[in-house]
Amino acid sequence: MVTIYNYNDYQGFLKAGLKKGFGDNRKRSQTDFADFLKCQPAYISMVLNDKAQLSMEQAYRTTEYFELSQKEAHFFMLLVQKSRSTNPGLVQYFEKQIENLKMERTDLSARFDDSKTISTEQSAQYYSAWYYAAIHMALTVPSMRTVPSLVQKFNLPKTTIDMVCDFLLRTGLAVEQNGQLGVGPVRLHTGKSSPFLNQSHAMWRMQAISCLQRPKDSDFHYSSVVSMSQSDLPVLREAMIAAIESIRSTVRDSKEEIVAVYAMDLFSLVREM
Repeated sequence: MVTIYNYNDYQGFLKAGLKKGFGDNRKRSQTDFADFLKCQPAYISMVLNDKAQLSMEQAYRTTEYFELSQKEAHFFMLLVQKSRSTNPGLVQYFEKQIENLKMERTDLSARFDDSKTISTEQSAQYYSAWYYAAIHMALTVPSMRTVPSLVQKFNLPKTTIDMVCDFLLRTGLAVEQNGQLGVGPVRLHTGKSSPFLNQSHAMWRMQAISCLQRPKDSDFHYSSVVSMSQSDLPVLREAMIAAIESIRSTVRDSKEEIVAVYAMDLFSLVREM
């Protein structure tokens, strides 16, 4: 599937979008595109070959044709404005805005609406051990909303479960009603600027290592070392971000029965020169 954030020029996006499809994967022809923009197919060919430029009105119509989201449309319009600019300073201005949008896209806390900040002191305790977040999430599962059931499911001492539940109740991350615990309307995400980000990543990867020592058929682990083009690294990162969005969409509509963890990594092993 074509992702607009992979492109540094709008012509490349148009070529891929007309050839491979975008969003709904529906292939679109240059003739249909030209009809939508009320221009000749020959003009579209000139645009695709960088011999002509879309007008800003045509650029806006293009965002409608490809049914881009508001953020995607804004990104596309910046690409068009950069391509239409002849002043080097103005080109750099739009390039900076484009790069900023790409960086914002990699900050998941800015993309997902269910983030909420608690105090630094409370965050330090929440991220001090894996079972705070695990028990917090477990409270969404109907069969895990009492202390005895949490003790049984996680095989942790009752004193630990009591300590975590007390913390969640005190901070408002959990509520108690009719003898049952429940999670509040907040799901925490550790943003890029959080001092606890590395701690959170390490915590769940340590749990992944622990799971390798007691494998289950339902678990999935994959690791690979590859050599590749530097320019393809952002493409892989974008694919992983899209996968995270797809997973979150599935989880959002999924019935709460278990507590699971998914984690992704992508990094270069060599120093950048």
